[in-house]
Amino acid sequence: MQRIFKLSFIFLPLFATAQQKLSLSDAIRIALEKNYKVEIARDQISIAKNNNNWGEAGRWPSVDLQITQNNNILDQSNNPTAFIRDKIITNSVNGTLSANWMLFGGFRVQFTKERLEQLQAQSEGNAILVVENTVQSVILGYYNAVLQKEKLDVLRKLIKLSREKYEHMERKKDLGVSGTFDLLQIKNAYLSDSTSFLLQELAYRNSIRNLNLLMNQDVETFYDLTDFLEVRTDRYDFDTLKRRMLRNNTTILNQYINLELQRTQTDLARSALYPVVSLQMGTANSFSHFQTSMFESNGSNLNYYANFVVNFNLFNGGKTRRAIENSRIQEKIQQTSLDEQVFTLTSQLRNAYETYVARQVIMNLSTESYRSAEFNLRLAQERFDQGTISSFNYRDVQLQFFNAAMQRLDAANTLLGSHTELLRLTGGIIDLNPN
Repeated sequence: MQRIFKLSFIFLPLFATAQQKLSLSDAIRIALEKNYKVEIARDQISIAKNNNNWGEAGRWPSVDLQITQNNNILDQSNNPTAFIRDKIITNSVNGTLSANWMLFGGFRVQFTKERLEQLQAQSEGNAILVVENTVQSVILGYYNAVLQKEKLDVLRKLIKLSREKYEHMERKKDLGVSGTFDLLQIKNAYLSDSTSFLLQELAYRNSIRNLNLLMNQDVETFYDLTDFLEVRTDRYDFDTLKRRMLRNNTTILNQYINLELQRTQTDLARSALYPVVSLQMGTANSFSHFQTSMFESNGSNLNYYANFVVNFNLFNGGKTRRAIENSRIQEKIQQTSLDEQVFTLTSQLRNAYETYVARQVIMNLSTESYRSAEFNLRLAQERFDQGTISSFNYRDVQLQFFNAAMQRLDAANTLLGSHTELLRLTGGIIDLNPN
């Protein structure tokens, strides 16, 4: 008997050590702070925000300053054809300040700014999608860990019952009331439950490690999970869910942004049909030094200029027209993609909705089955202690209780998963973000 007791304490340090409490909202918060994909999405938004300004769109002039310093030595001492037969040294400094400002470019500046705003919205939409997927993964990962923990509690209860029955049968055997056969049956049941307990404990450890991966935490960190598997009783109407999905689903909203981006691209292509009017102005200042063996001199000049330039493409082989037509076709493709996305998500919503309703029914049936099995187990315990049922019958009742308890936990977990999927499809899962 002493060897059997030791089996229950092989993994005891997991539960004996102090652990930090972790709620679902804490897990989501940590994941959104530490998750690599979320961090990348934030940086991509920062880039899009930096680009979204009028300077990037081309509204303001470009101003350039150029300074050139030249040095030259020309030795014509041995050149009989030269006008000055001497070594000539020239030095010069040329400074140019120039500005180029596009006054009109076929509304290209306005369309470019609009496109930059849309690109920022696209980055934000992609980030929201990353957050939604992260939140969903954390919810499922957290509740899977809770599921494994509660299954472990069921097995712990089952082991306690088996141990008590084993001790009871040992006392009866010592008194000569019971035989070795019944004692071995109870012992085998206890050993089998202990094996299941150890395997379930491993499943629980692995579920915590997977949760740590989602939160980007040390995989060896363990927690005291404070949330439990909830029985969802929410009632939904499919048409209401569909309207909510069409209004809030992030994937659909991102497709709308992609469509608007393509329309802006068409406007940009069309802007090439207009002339480009630019203002070029600046100043050039130069200083030069001339020196020979006989004399030297200095000189300088200053020049200002302001020029208007009109550039109007008259013919380029139809490239502009083809670009416009291709962009319109891309618009049609984006619209088709949007329609396909709506069609696909509507089908997914219908499947998720019917699955959720079915799992609610399964949850209710599993709960009733569990209650019956629990009551039957109490009766079987009394009858076994009284000797009115055999160890085989008692073990059958134990296994019925175990299966009913496990089915009830699985039903609660799958129901939570279905509810989470409904929230994701209808754009409501982001509301679980504690921030």
